Amino acid sequence: MHILTGTVAIQLAFGNAGQADQGGAVAQIAGQPEGLLLPWTGFAACVALALWQTDNAVFGYGQLGGQKEGGE
Repeated sequence: MHILTGTVAIQLAFGNAGQADQGGAVAQIAGQPEGLLLPWTGFAACVALALWQTDNAVFGYGQLGGQKEGGE
């Protein structure tokens, strides 16, 4: 999202019309052919990351790799 906002800001600097914020960046992408696919893909990726992080926090999979068995 930050890259998209920066791209819109650069385009504004060169005289193109638009808004240099997240809403303007999303609106610009959504206006392109098949433009709604990218925001929805980003949303799905964020949901997947949140679920993965929640799973790791609840079940502690990050802790399992550092434990050694045996008393060595």
